[in-house]
Amino acid sequence: MEAGGDTGLLERGGAAGGGAGLDAGAPGLPDFSSPGDIPWGGDGGAAPGLPGGDLADEGTKAAAGGALALIGLALLPLITIMLGVAVLVGFLAWLNPLSGDDGNTALLGRWPTSSPIPAVYKPMYEAASQRYHVNQFLLASIHEQETGFSRNPAARLGTNSSGAAGPMQFLLSTWVAHDKAYKAIERARPKSYPLNRKTLKSCYPVPDDLGCVYDDFDAIAGAAHKLAADGANMSLTSAGTRRAVCAYIGSCGEVDDCTGSKNQYCEVIPRARRWELEAGPVETAPGAGAEGAVRWALTQDGVEESPPGSNCGGPITAWQRRTGTTCGTAWCGVFVHEAFLHAGIDLPSWIASVPTTLSQARAGRGGLKAVPKNQIKRGDIVIFQWDTGKVDHMGLATQDWPGTGRLATIEGNTSNGVHRRSELEGTIVGGVRVIEGAK
Repeated sequence: MEAGGDTGLLERGGAAGGGAGLDAGAPGLPDFSSPGDIPWGGDGGAAPGLPGGDLADEGTKAAAGGALALIGLALLPLITIMLGVAVLVGFLAWLNPLSGDDGNTALLGRWPTSSPIPAVYKPMYEAASQRYHVNQFLLASIHEQETGFSRNPAARLGTNSSGAAGPMQFLLSTWVAHDKAYKAIERARPKSYPLNRKTLKSCYPVPDDLGCVYDDFDAIAGAAHKLAADGANMSLTSAGTRRAVCAYIGSCGEVDDCTGSKNQYCEVIPRARRWELEAGPVETAPGAGAEGAVRWALTQDGVEESPPGSNCGGPITAWQRRTGTTCGTAWCGVFVHEAFLHAGIDLPSWIASVPTTLSQARAGRGGLKAVPKNQIKRGDIVIFQWDTGKVDHMGLATQDWPGTGRLATIEGNTSNGVHRRSELEGTIVGGVRVIEGAK
C-alpha cells in the first residue's frame, strides 16, 4: 500500500513594522525649531535647555518603548520555539488521529479489553453490524488490515497503487455501489471521530447525499454493505463470510494462505475470531425472543430494495439467502425470519411463505401457534389478506392489540422496503405467536 500525504504547506510569515515618525515643520504644526520660541512656563515649566512637561513624558515613553523592544528581541527565540512545537504537535495529531479524546464510548455489545481496537470505532462497527448482519469483529479486522484503523495517511486522501482509497480501501469503481450504505445507520453517526467528512478536504467535493470514501463512518458502513451483499453473515466460520472476504480482497488465495504479498489477508478472519473469543459470549439482554425481534426489526426501518421494485438488493439479498429464497421473490416472511434470527431464534425457512406459516401455526408446528387478531401482542407475527382472496403478507406487531381499529407494525416488502405501518383491522386475518423456548 502506498502511503499518501497532505501536500499542503503551512506558510509562516510576519511583518515587522515601525512608526514613520513626525516631520518637523510639517504643515499645520508650529515650528519650535528655535529655543526662544518654545513656550516654557506654566505647570510643566522647566529651565530652558532641559526637557520638561510633555516633552519629558514623551522621552519617558520612548525609553519604555525601547526597553520593550529589547525584551521582545530577547524573547523572540523562545516564541519561535513555542510556535514550532505547536506546529509539530498539530502535525503529529494529523498523523495519529486517535490520540485525542474520542468521546464515543456508548457500546451495545462486548469487546475484548486487550485488543488494539480504538474505542472511537466500536460504535460504528456495531451499528453497521446490526444493520447489515455482518460480524463486527470482521469489520474491525479489515479496518486494521487495510489502514491500521485509519492511522495510515492513505486513509485520508488519494489512492494506493491499486487505486483503492479511504479507511477501508475501496476501489473507487466499487465504492459507487456502496456509497449510500451510511444512510441506513445515519442516526448512529458519532458526534466526533478522526476522519470526518466535515473536516476532510478530500470529502469537500462529495455531494451531501453520497457517502465519502475517506470518511470513517461512511466507509465502515459501505464495507458492511458490501460484505453482506457478497454473502457474509454474523458467523466468522460460515462459507458465506469466507466468500465475502475473498471478494473483498479479490482472491481466496490471499485469504486462505499467507502469501507474503501486500494483499495478504490470511490473518483477517483468524484475528476477528480471536477478538470474538476474547470478548466472551454475548449476554442475553432483556428483549430476547419476540421482544428482541421487534427491537431489531425497528432498527431496519428505512432499508430499501435496490433498485426499487426488484424484491432484493443490499441486506435483503443476504436475508433471502438464509431462507433459501432468491432475488425477485416476496420477502415479507424473510424479514420476519431475519428478525427472530437476531433474537436468537432460528425459525423454519418455510416462514418465507405466508400461507405455509399460517397453516403450520394452526397445526402447532415449527414452534408457532395461531392466535385471534384481538389477542395479538407486541412481537407476534401479523398475517394480512389484501385483495387477492388469500393471505399474502406478514409483519411484526409493535404493540398489543389496541382495540381501536388500527395496529402498529413493522413490515418488510412494503413500499419497496422496511417501514413502520398503522394497519386497519379489516386487513388483518390473525396472529402467529412464537412459542417461548423456540430455537
